[in-house]
Amino acid sequence: MGKRLYKTYRDLSNIVVRVSNGTDAGKAHAILVNAHLDSTLPSPGAADDALPCRVMLEAFRVMTQTPGWSPHHAIVFREWTLARMCPISAMWQEQLRGISAVVAAPIGALAGANTVAYIMTKVFNKGMSWFSVELSCLVLYLPPALAGALASQLFFGRIHEVTVFTSLLLLQSYLAFLVQMIGYGSAAMFYLSALPLGVSLLLNQMFVMDPDEIHLWTYAISQFVPLMNGTQLCVLARRIRPSHR
Repeated sequence: MGKRLYKTYRDLSNIVVRVSNGTDAGKAHAILVNAHLDSTLPSPGAADDALPCRVMLEAFRVMTQTPGWSPHHAIVFREWTLARMCPISAMWQEQLRGISAVVAAPIGALAGANTVAYIMTKVFNKGMSWFSVELSCLVLYLPPALAGALASQLFFGRIHEVTVFTSLLLLQSYLAFLVQMIGYGSAAMFYLSALPLGVSLLLNQMFVMDPDEIHLWTYAISQFVPLMNGTQLCVLARRIRPSHR
């Protein structure tokens, strides 16, 4: 041997077949016959679990090809390839979809705000005139920014709120680590955003009975520090006054 071996699966698929007599009564209840195949390489997987898979498929063939045979209750045959790996793969696919949706939100917000800025500059020739009134920028650019962020989510469909929370935590933690490793700027903002997210998710798992439910207190705890930081930045920005000479 003497070489590292990576597990690789190719050209495999799951098989799920339901056999019934076609009546509503026959479909009301079912018997599940299940077998899986997820043996490690380089084993052929005869005992984990190719042999029972073959027995199950042969039983399916004999039953369905026996003249005059009809089941009283439905029988579901399921040959499950990579039984332990498929849920993990599906979980990470959902997580990547959540991260993509989180990243798309600020991109959509920037696209919406900049679209209005382009129209103001190129169509109305009033590119910087909104600076004459301090709060006019909120009235002008906040609605298209929110619209752009919401529109970006249409590309991803419905995503579970737990996935969104974990995606925010992973993204903020990665950005904090990346900025710290690069050594350019400060990672404090990303760290201060990720910390309450991690604490709130931990408390949510400890005290909420349903692991797929996000309690309202989890929202409050996770967003308290980011909202305070954002408020402080807005207050500091409001205190900046141009000097007139």
